[in-house]
Amino acid sequence: MKKEGAVLVLFALVFSSLFFLASAAEIKLSKEVYQPSETLQAEISGNFLEAVTPENIHFYRERNVPVEYDILKLGDRYLLYALLPSKEGNYTLSIEDIRYEESDVVLEKNIAREFKIQKGNESYLTINPGFVVAREDFYILVESQESRQLDVSFLGGKQTVDLIGEKEKKIYFSVSNVTNYTAANISLLSYSIPVLIFPNQSSLIEETLDFRFNPLEFETAVLKDGKFTFVVAIVNFGTKNVTGLNISYNSSLSVKITPEFIPLLESREKQFINFTISSNKTGNFTGKIIASSSNFTAELGLRVMVTENKSELISFINNSNGSSGYIEEKGCAELKGVQCREKEECNVGEVPSTDGSCCPGACIKSSNGDSSWIYGVILIVVLIGALVGGSIYMKKRQGNIANFLKKREQKFQDRMSPSPSPPSTEVRGTLSKI
Repeated sequence: MKKEGAVLVLFALVFSSLFFLASAAEIKLSKEVYQPSETLQAEISGNFLEAVTPENIHFYRERNVPVEYDILKLGDRYLLYALLPSKEGNYTLSIEDIRYEESDVVLEKNIAREFKIQKGNESYLTINPGFVVAREDFYILVESQESRQLDVSFLGGKQTVDLIGEKEKKIYFSVSNVTNYTAANISLLSYSIPVLIFPNQSSLIEETLDFRFNPLEFETAVLKDGKFTFVVAIVNFGTKNVTGLNISYNSSLSVKITPEFIPLLESREKQFINFTISSNKTGNFTGKIIASSSNFTAELGLRVMVTENKSELISFINNSNGSSGYIEEKGCAELKGVQCREKEECNVGEVPSTDGSCCPGACIKSSNGDSSWIYGVILIVVLIGALVGGSIYMKKRQGNIANFLKKREQKFQDRMSPSPSPPSTEVRGTLSKI
């Protein structure tokens, strides 16, 4: 009897531990140490009470750092990939503001997993995306730090691709022969990229409109009365092309955005947006950069500190760990650049420095510069046209008046000098009595 009781207790302990493991929320990484700019792959599992969205995902290196990533729900788990930063150090992947259940207890604690970015000697790739949902032929973007030949396997077929070091290459795949839902993998080097194939006739997958800013939030600092240009990306993670994308801002700061309109952002395409911040007031400011197309909107939260103290700006940059938009805490001259003057623009795109926007190339005359001379030329042309037209009109009018007077004079002469009467005819005959 005691033996049976012990067995039951052991069974209960094993069952409860298995249940706990099955219901525990966790993040599984493909490895613990990654190379700079390598693609991270992760699997997220747990008894989540609500969907995990990109807004719940955060990457930290002491502070929040911008990382391009995407997440996909697959049954009772999630797949996540991220294109890691190039800066080495200790990082944390965190899932936040999400409710999940463990051992019949509802929790809302952060789920975190630490990893390291450290340069090593092993070969690695940057692969975008880190998973694929396909209903037609597709491609992935692959970049290697060195030139090499790469063997790629998919659906039983193989291809060899030549990669040029530090240059992105498109690798194409066909799913035209797949007629049913299929889960497959692309194998290249030591990576395995999940591919979920939904044939064209399948109703299991819908076209989605999903574009997002990268990063989702942007925190930086600028000097008062300076002009500071930063760069963010907008990425189309959806399966539909985005047309007519308007970029605007909502902030008490002066913000100039380039471009303000993107006519087409194709599926999985990324475009960069420059925004220039300036302010004549000090303090902490918040705002939003907004991208909108049709009924879909994406927002980038802005937090900006405006200061008059350059040492305070440099301290902020040092503590931001590369997340403030600055390359490093250097002035424009130290970055071997120049600051463009009014009515000038940089031929290669400006970068932020502790002095303000810095041009690492050459300053050229702005194509959108002072156009007042154009209006002056137009005004002169209009005036000349008016004078010529008026002259022609007056000459024509004077000719009409002369003709009119001449006709009146002729009529008067005709009246005063009547033409002679025709000669009278002699009448002959006798008068008769009636």
